[in-house]
Amino acid sequence: MRDNKGITLAALVVTIVVLIILASVTLYYANDGYEFSQKQAFLSELKIVQAQVNIAHEKIALGNTVYETYGTPVNNLNDATLIEKIRSGPLKGYETQIENYRYFTSTELEKIEARGIKQAVLINYETRDVASAEGIEVDGQMKYRESDFSDENQNIESQYISDGLVLNLSGYDAPESNTWKDRSSSNNDISLSNYTYNSDKKCYTFTNATFSTRKPITFLEKNYTVEIVFATGAYKNITLGISDVINLKLRQSSENPYWNNLPNTNQRYGEKQNLNEITSLAFKNDYTNKTASKFFNNEKTNADYAETPLVGNKFEVSSGETFNGEIYAIRIYKRALTDNELTFNYNKDKLLYGL
Repeated sequence: MRDNKGITLAALVVTIVVLIILASVTLYYANDGYEFSQKQAFLSELKIVQAQVNIAHEKIALGNTVYETYGTPVNNLNDATLIEKIRSGPLKGYETQIENYRYFTSTELEKIEARGIKQAVLINYETRDVASAEGIEVDGQMKYRESDFSDENQNIESQYISDGLVLNLSGYDAPESNTWKDRSSSNNDISLSNYTYNSDKKCYTFTNATFSTRKPITFLEKNYTVEIVFATGAYKNITLGISDVINLKLRQSSENPYWNNLPNTNQRYGEKQNLNEITSLAFKNDYTNKTASKFFNNEKTNADYAETPLVGNKFEVSSGETFNGEIYAIRIYKRALTDNELTFNYNKDKLLYGL
């Protein structure tokens, strides 16, 4: 009888231990499931707002001014604590554009047909950037935008300005059969040689390499923009240029690095520039307004505009030359991006590639 009691007591203890373990596991997965559902709800709301902001952007381009009456410019908010929270949170790194952001409560979002949103949101109509004013903590880090979930979101091209995009090469894409796949709808894939791909750093490293798009990048517009993102100090004597025949080229020069910015028959050159600390180069040709600009790490200087459309030529390393260096991303647009749009892309590059 005593032995039976011992067995019963031991069984009871084991049962209690098992129940405690099961309860702990259930609580763990319940919490994990709750956090997952919170994150999904957060992203779903941002997607709803983003869809309406895209519509508003198009209407504003057509002259609709009603959207200027919606929301409150961040700098005009009456709550100094809230402004500082926004500056140090969702708009950290976007300080130069803060005047272009408007603050929307969940009620005000209904004015742009974004319904059922439970959080306050910041909107930049020009760049179409949407950020939560409150954010969500995930794994100990605050996240405010869809792009903050880039490791989980493979649709990286949606994070950048997409209007007019004809070439979009992302370091988040590993090579396929010695091809760097174009994320735009233009299929301007790059044929690769003498390269390695760093999956941790998300970049392509080239050694005495030549490469080009497999087909000409063709459009008749005289307005266009080129952006290239490098690794700091990973190259020497590199020239990013647009030649007199409107080939878009990366070059190495025996002279000091310079920006070959002027695509005209005289082949004039822009001012010399030390590229050792430069991670971002951009050139925009705004033929409509007879202006052009070049950007080094988003710092703007003026350039001469080109009168020839970018048509029938490839993006390539110049004939007879090779390229050495690391590239994170390349983008080409068939229009002149605004300065704010270029800043928007630059900030995305900084976040994605840790520049």
